[in-house]
Amino acid sequence: MMEEAYNKFVEAASRSLSQILISCYDGPFDNASQLDKELLALLRRVGAAALEKFLTHLIKKLSSNATQAGLPIHRSPRITYGTLFGPITLLSPYHYSRVTGFSARPALEVMGLSGGKRSLAVEQALSDFGMEESFAQANQRFEEHYGWSPGESSLRETTERIAREGEAYVEKRLLEGEKERIGPPLKEKVILVELDGCDIRTGELVEAEESEKTPVRGLPKKKRVTRWKEVRIGLTRGLDEVTKLYVGRHGFYPDIIEQLYRAA
Repeated sequence: MMEEAYNKFVEAASRSLSQILISCYDGPFDNASQLDKELLALLRRVGAAALEKFLTHLIKKLSSNATQAGLPIHRSPRITYGTLFGPITLLSPYHYSRVTGFSARPALEVMGLSGGKRSLAVEQALSDFGMEESFAQANQRFEEHYGWSPGESSLRETTERIAREGEAYVEKRLLEGEKERIGPPLKEKVILVELDGCDIRTGELVEAEESEKTPVRGLPKKKRVTRWKEVRIGLTRGLDEVTKLYVGRHGFYPDIIEQLYRAA
């Protein structure tokens, strides 16, 4: 049903857009290799506007249900929500009953939308770029791909948060895997292990020894201190297995060996 509706929309929209291009475009005709880039920017605007209207419709529907349940709208602040098409602005009604004292925020509590938040697809893209390059370059790459800039600090916060969540998830799965292990005890199993590691350069902001203050906000000045941290990677598989399991973390070889033991 949805796929058929999408196909009809694409046919109608592409026909209308091509007619606009035919009627308005008068050259240069040697610029055809850049037309797709211009169309991409336009389609981003279409996607952002369509998504904003659709989410607004859903929020209004949920808000109406809350109102009918005896919770009138107390205020409706505007929030900015990040999408692959770019930031969009939505109203997030806050419902409150002075009689019962009950309240509701449908956009936040039901849909998970709040000011400054981004879609899962955006966060995935931010963390993918952020883990490959410096945050400044990752922010530039994101802007090149999606047409808007989330900012270096936002990209760093997202990348580091997802990294911490990923590390906690892996640790949890390794512990669960050790408890759920089926088969002979590990001491009776022969496994192959590969280990490697390196030191990576990291930085940490600390308060400067001098008692200087920043000129605008009057906060203590900070300086960047270089820290070299050890990173270890380990791979393991059984003698009769093809697929390797790997673990990696900041730390020393004993930490990696412990996790490889659990992964095996």
